[in-house]
Amino acid sequence: MNEQKDTSEKDSRTQQPAETSKKRVHTPEPPQIKDPSRHPSRQEEQAGEKKERSGNH
Repeated sequence: MNEQKDTSEKDSRTQQPAETSKKRVHTPEPPQIKDPSRHPSRQEEQAGEKKERSGNH
């Protein structure tokens, strides 16, 4: 039983970074959005935050 719990926790941790990588590929300009000095459009950032919340749920 303990082993199963460990696997579940590891899966959750491995899924988090994997989703971040997918999001970066989903973004058309990941370097621009990542740059705080070069914010093309704040709406895009909000949309990304909403998507992140949906994935976390």
